[in-house]
Amino acid sequence: MTRLRALVLAGLLLQRPAFAADAPPAQLTEEPVAGEKKEAPVTAAPKAEEVPQLEPEPPPLDIAPAAVTEPAPKQATLLRSVSYLVLGASVITAGTGIYFGANAAGARSQLRMDAAAGTFTAQQLDQRNQVAVGQDRLANGLFITAAAVGLVGIVLFILGS
Repeated sequence: MTRLRALVLAGLLLQRPAFAADAPPAQLTEEPVAGEKKEAPVTAAPKAEEVPQLEPEPPPLDIAPAAVTEPAPKQATLLRSVSYLVLGASVITAGTGIYFGANAAGARSQLRMDAAAGTFTAQQLDQRNQVAVGQDRLANGLFITAAAVGLVGIVLFILGS
């Protein structure tokens, strides 16, 4: 009968919920059978340590992308391409203006040195002065044109977006 009690007791212990710290321990009592000695009631073994109550894990978050559509990559429009050409022309025009402006400044500097030396006549100095003034006007016109063309290029770039 002792083996039967051990099996029954083991079966009761296995049927207990895993994390039921609040549940009372299982007790096994038997009714005495005729002709047997009554033994002390068998109870479940005391717990050596209390099992700490574990907090349940939070449910996993269902983070599925909610139909996120990325915008299609923009293709360069005709206006955007033309704007690059116009801006390039503006840079070239400004560079040409810088060349003529520097050339005119050099001509004026040379004119002052020649006037101080007295090696040229007044008519020759006047002709060289007119050349320097023409180069100044050309440089200024190129700078104004570069600014206007650059502004058009910026407008085309913005409209091509």
